Amino acid sequence: MLSLSRLILSATSPLPAADSGPPWLPSVPSTLTVAVAVAVAVPLAAAAALVYTVVLPPRNFPRDVPVVPFWVSMLPFLRKKGRPLFGQDELYKRFIRPRMDEKGIVTMWFGGRWNLIVGHPRYARALFLNTGKQLFLSLLVLPYSLIAYYTGENIIASHGATWSRFRRVVAPALKQLAADGGPPAFAACVDAFCAHVDTAVAARDGGRLVVGDLVQRFCMDAVSGAVLGRSLETLTTPAGHALSQTVLRVKRGIFDPLFLFFPALDRLALMLRGSARARLRADVDALYAALVVAVAGVDPRVTALRVADAAGLGTPGAAEAAAAREERARTVAAAAAAAGGKKAQPAATPASLMEAMLDAVEAGEWSVTEFRYNFMITFIAGHENVQQCLTSLLYILAIHQDAQDRCRHEARSVLGGKGATSIATWTAADTAQLVYLSKVIRETLRLLPPLPQLANRQAARVGAVLDDVAVPRGAYVAWHAFGLHHSEAVWRDPDAFDPERWGDDGKVRGGGAAGPLAEDPFAFIAFAGGLRQCLGQKLAMTEVTTFMASMLLRYRWSLPADREFKMTPAGILAPMGLELMVEAL
Repeated sequence: MLSLSRLILSATSPLPAADSGPPWLPSVPSTLTVAVAVAVAVPLAAAAALVYTVVLPPRNFPRDVPVVPFWVSMLPFLRKKGRPLFGQDELYKRFIRPRMDEKGIVTMWFGGRWNLIVGHPRYARALFLNTGKQLFLSLLVLPYSLIAYYTGENIIASHGATWSRFRRVVAPALKQLAADGGPPAFAACVDAFCAHVDTAVAARDGGRLVVGDLVQRFCMDAVSGAVLGRSLETLTTPAGHALSQTVLRVKRGIFDPLFLFFPALDRLALMLRGSARARLRADVDALYAALVVAVAGVDPRVTALRVADAAGLGTPGAAEAAAAREERARTVAAAAAAAGGKKAQPAATPASLMEAMLDAVEAGEWSVTEFRYNFMITFIAGHENVQQCLTSLLYILAIHQDAQDRCRHEARSVLGGKGATSIATWTAADTAQLVYLSKVIRETLRLLPPLPQLANRQAARVGAVLDDVAVPRGAYVAWHAFGLHHSEAVWRDPDAFDPERWGDDGKVRGGGAAGPLAEDPFAFIAFAGGLRQCLGQKLAMTEVTTFMASMLLRYRWSLPADREFKMTPAGILAPMGLELMVEAL
């Protein structure tokens, strides 16, 4: 049998005379022969290009770094009876960890491209400490995807002077909120959440609680109230609940696994995705408008900016800024009149992060578009990561009843005198005494970091290095929190739940008790690290501690006997479809 290559070569050669041609090649017009050859060659060339650019890592990637095969990145798509075949924890431990353990860094397909992914403190240190120093730049995660339209260039996905402008506004505001805020900032939304739990406990199904939707709504109310200045009331009003469903619909559309793994597909004129993109873009615009309306009562300037954004203004115009200032002045005057004519004194610091961002626009430091994207990323990151953390905490304590009982005993000792329903009287000093609960929270973040990996750093110049690994210019570098947190080279018995790894001061216990390299500052990266460490982590820890302390004082919970739970197959990390059996105390 002749080879395919011989057939193609023969077909593209001059056609011999009819009476002398080989028996396997009929006498046909040469144009048809060439067409047949092209029809065969083009798919072969496309397949070769696919293998060269997708299935195999780039040739300029370091050869001494272990490669995770391309097919491993396809495993999250596998389903059995409609459910993912593997959770992220199973995928990592079975297919990725053996290669990561070789060197602490791997080459792997993720987010539509090949990346270098670090899972060892020395490489994490090199990455985080060189981010922002023109060596590794923080960029949009998927530039051509819908998520880029959702969040744009913001304080998380930016670098250089742009990032510095964003940080000058966001960092002081969050620091002040963390200092001024405390458990009372979350009292109303915790009470609203517990009202729903009470309803589930009183229902006929014996206290079975579906966790996901309620925890999402709690976190949305918490971030909007504490950070943006006004609660969205998703737990207490029909309009708020409808808004939470819009958020859920947007997230499901944007985080479609196929387009996250192959973002280039978003650039093709696919009919179905094209209509879906149009609907999702409309949903994103409607969501931003609804969020603005929900918090507009806090500061009238936000409405003016919403109008400017809808008109496509990249920077605030003089007329819009003047109108916003006049409206604000009228609001202040009205407040003064209501107070008996006393002139309202301006606050020394912004009352919320949203107010600080509006001040930046009014001062000409931010554009209208930059306000929108930073407003949205504050809302998204502020509720999404805490939502996964709380879901995982409820899951972990449902499994480890002894730890739940110990946390409850501690909460009763510290807060019992004030009462579970009196969060407004709790102080930061009170919750700081919940030492064992703090250990449980940190250990849960180690085991199940909400953001298990992120690939948004790019080598900016020739000669970039990660410790002993040369990184080609333009290559993306990711950090793998789950991998680093489950490394036997770093942590003792890394897959086990052991809150005693942590000392009473919230730091890893010394002397190697927690693991060989656990004391390294970059051994625990649930909040990233270096200058780009999460600015809202202190406020988030206050929210998580307040929520969990209240739950412990009010309820006991366990996992249903008739259900098993897997972790999410990709993206954010948490138990999927978590349900709890809840008993009121």
